[in-house]
Amino acid sequence: MRSGAAVICLALVVTCLGAAPGGAESIADYQGTSVYSGFADSEHTTAQGFELIGGATATEIQLLLSRNEPGDTGSAVMELRRADPSNYGRPSPTSVATVSLPITDVPHGWLEGAKWISFNLSPSVSLDPPASGPNRWWIVLKNSGYGGGSGQAQIHWPAGTSGYGTGDDCMPSYDNGTTWTNSYPMDCNFKVFGTRSPLSTNMTITVDPEPIAKNGKTNVSVVVKDSYDNLVPGMGTVHWNAPDGGTFRCSWCSLVDGEACNEWTAPADSTGTYTVEVTFDAWSYSGYDYSSTSGSAEIHVLEPNRPTTGALALAPPIVNTRGQIDVTFGPVRYWDSLQQKNVNVPGGSVSFSCDTEGAGTFTADSAAVGADAVARTKWTAKNLVDTFNLTGTYGGYQQGSYI
Repeated sequence: MRSGAAVICLALVVTCLGAAPGGAESIADYQGTSVYSGFADSEHTTAQGFELIGGATATEIQLLLSRNEPGDTGSAVMELRRADPSNYGRPSPTSVATVSLPITDVPHGWLEGAKWISFNLSPSVSLDPPASGPNRWWIVLKNSGYGGGSGQAQIHWPAGTSGYGTGDDCMPSYDNGTTWTNSYPMDCNFKVFGTRSPLSTNMTITVDPEPIAKNGKTNVSVVVKDSYDNLVPGMGTVHWNAPDGGTFRCSWCSLVDGEACNEWTAPADSTGTYTVEVTFDAWSYSGYDYSSTSGSAEIHVLEPNRPTTGALALAPPIVNTRGQIDVTFGPVRYWDSLQQKNVNVPGGSVSFSCDTEGAGTFTADSAAVGADAVARTKWTAKNLVDTFNLTGTYGGYQQGSYI
């Protein structure tokens, strides 16, 4: 007879001992304190999902199972299916692997007698991610058995409270795995073994400030992410190299949750373009393997004191006593040997003065250069009648100690 409930409540503590079989590594698992159970009979089927970051090869799946009757016959069937993106990530209609075992391999003894049952995948199954979307898979438990005493054979799959994965990764089917309409508030105990594929990584390098002067210092920062744009977790190792000269503060350091920084000092006696190199070692953390990656950046070293040019302008150049004129100085520029042209200074200020004391007053005796590299003020004449010289002086600017 058909069971009247899709979820069976129980209280069972499962103790799991032993390492991964045959030297394989754990790819995914849930081993929770069992308080519920999924089940499978001739019509009812339970599916448990899991999601991977990156790819893997699965060689074995273990499920925690028990059955009702000592005289059951038939098979316990495990199917491995991809998630179906066209059906909200539920189990796809077809399986990539199916393994059947005699139902007598599943221990009799109600839920307290549940044991880990091994379903070997031969050949192994590639769990490579799809072209887009999450790399999600489903373990589907079916039952083709016949009951030894009270009708249908029923296999129980002990489960813990929902808390694994996405929260919608345990589902029932009432037509033997064809239709999936809702989810269970639980997760069934499972283990997936095999070999993980290393996640590829990429490195971004930034240098600040840049350029710098001879004997100047700058910070070289790196960010390492996996192919899914996640920062590489844990404390990996990065190596720093300056093949063209200059020195790093340290030759290696830890990459902490995907980020690291080192200080580079330019040569004291030469200018030019210097390449720095950074290498991240292959790294394993929390069950995931990350491939090595490397990168390089250029640092431009310039002379520390560079001449600038600028022009003072008065508008109007002639004014009545008590009149006011606009005074501008700039644009202030310097010759950039990298770009081979004059460019605006990125900052600094200009001080203004008059050669005759008491001839007039400036609105501001000093003014910062703006984004256009021009400093601006106003001069108001007093009651003296004469010709006066107004002067603007750019005081310089230090950016990475080179202007």
